[in-house]
Formats: sequence, structure tokens, C-alpha cells
Amino acid sequence: MYLIGDLLSFSIIILNDKPNAINILLETRKYTGIVQIYNEYEKYGYIICDDVIFIHTYGNFRKIYLNSKDSNNCKQNDIVSFIIINVKGTLQARNVNKIIQI
Repeated sequence: MYLIGDLLSFSIIILNDKPNAINILLETRKYTGIVQIYNEYEKYGYIICDDVIFIHTYGNFRKIYLNSKDSNNCKQNDIVSFIIINVKGTLQARNVNKIIQI
């Protein structure tokens, strides 16, 4: 599944006189957000990112799931950069890095 605003690359072939996309690849895009909640005990949290809105049958979401193995020692209120993957309908942050503010 792709999100509005995702950068894709693909090839086009003509089938039944209509163009069809094949070999669709999602180009990696870095996002910036804030760790809104991170529960040390439960080992998960959420990142809020204004650039992301996930439209789902249950409503629109701006939260991206963050698990402990990808948290890279980030804490609540840290500003982070990350990429997003879609795992069974859940947006998850990967390659999470804290942005150091000077």
C-alpha cells in the first residue's frame, strides 16, 4: 500500500490499449517528527509527523508506530528522522535517528 505523497518509480506497459504500471518501487523518503509517547516498560511508542496522514477505514491517523528495536534510544519529545514502512496496515518507523538541536 502506498501513501499520498509517496515517491514511486515504475515502468509502463500497454495492455488492452490501456497503460499499466509494472515494477513499482517505493522510493525511500525521510520524514521528521516528534516522539509523542514512548513507554520504556512496554517497549513501544508513537511518532507524530505532520507530513503523514494515513487514511484508514477507522479514521485518519498521524501516528507512526515505534518499537524498541527501531527506537535507537530515542525518548519522549525527541525530534527524529525516519522512514516509514507499512506492516499489515500499520505505519511503522524504521531507521530512526535523533536530530540533535544546537
